[in-house]
Amino acid sequence: MTRVKRWGGHGVAALLWLGAAGALVAAVFVAQGVGFEVMRHRVEVMVGVVAVLVLVAAVPVGPVAARGSLAGVVRAAVACVVALEVLGVAQALRVVPPITRSGGPRTGDATTVLVVWVVLLGLVLAAAVHVTGRRTSVRSEAAGIAVGCGFGAGVVWLGLAAVLPEVAATVVPAILAMMATGGVAVRLIARRQGDPARAGRSVGAGDAGTSAATVIGGVVAAMVTAAVVATAIDGLLPLGHPWIRNSAPPWEVGTRLVDPVGLLVLAGVLAVVVVAAGRSRAVERG
Repeated sequence: MTRVKRWGGHGVAALLWLGAAGALVAAVFVAQGVGFEVMRHRVEVMVGVVAVLVLVAAVPVGPVAARGSLAGVVRAAVACVVALEVLGVAQALRVVPPITRSGGPRTGDATTVLVVWVVLLGLVLAAAVHVTGRRTSVRSEAAGIAVGCGFGAGVVWLGLAAVLPEVAATVVPAILAMMATGGVAVRLIARRQGDPARAGRSVGAGDAGTSAATVIGGVVAAMVTAAVVATAIDGLLPLGHPWIRNSAPPWEVGTRLVDPVGLLVLAGVLAVVVVAAGRSRAVERG
């Protein structure tokens, strides 16, 4: 049974990696529709950099390899979100590229946006690699719960946005979803692993690692929630009639989406917390 689960996990991970690769290939094709050559080259560079990061994360051997099949699924799922966000950004620059009043390209603005997005997405992917690697203190099961909660919160947010389009017009509901998801993930991980940090139990010196890993799981859940919602805002919701992009011309009619950069910045900050916390634990053990 264990072998069946392991091979099943590898199969799911492989499908997710294929999905990530497909999204990046689609981003390259979408970039060909960007109206200005200089911007098109910038998008292609962005896709290339993220593709390298995804490829490194997918390597099954060496110090960056995922620890087990479940960890591989978790890492591939986050990579898929990152790749879909790249596709959304490429589509946004194709549809509404930043231009001057005379109709020329605002190359500096486009470059800044792409660099910021690459850095933030790289941080999210690095955090996913960290919590699923062989040297992490976070169990694969805990990482799976955290990422599952993050995706679940994203689905709930999308459902609310479908009923109330204004939900996607402000960052507040997404931040509340991040906070709630982090708390739920901590609770579920603690209950699943018998974390001594739960209420009513004392924490000894030997339990500190378990408690820290549980908190890291909550941070990962909030990070994934932010990344999923930002991806939906950039790539999915603009395809629906009730919404228009934040960068769309003023005369377009519809519910104007919030700029997802705030959510991605939060995701990037949380990613730094995840990696820094892991390194601190490694120093303490050393």
